[in-house]
Amino acid sequence: MRKAALICLTMLLVASFVAVAGETSADKAALPEGQARVELAISGMTCGGCCTKVESAAKEVAGVVDAKADYQKGVATITYKTAEVDVDKIVSAINEKTSFKAKAPEKKA
Repeated sequence: MRKAALICLTMLLVASFVAVAGETSADKAALPEGQARVELAISGMTCGGCCTKVESAAKEVAGVVDAKADYQKGVATITYKTAEVDVDKIVSAINEKTSFKAKAPEKKA
């Protein structure tokens, strides 16, 4: 019985480590030259359908490469081409095309 519990605990710890390591690798993935990634705060999302609306609104903006929203965290991660669009335009599009409120991170001085 003890051995089975120890094996289960070990498997759980390994799975947790793999999940954390996977997130870290994805977050630090190198972007192609000329692209940037921004995490926008999105208020009002409550389900997967909300995420789809935010992602669709962002992807309609010329220069947006990818958009992933997470209603549980209240964020949308947007990858975009810096020569074609800026963060303010993406925020405006989400705010105008959806009932959610997007906010860009504070600009550093």
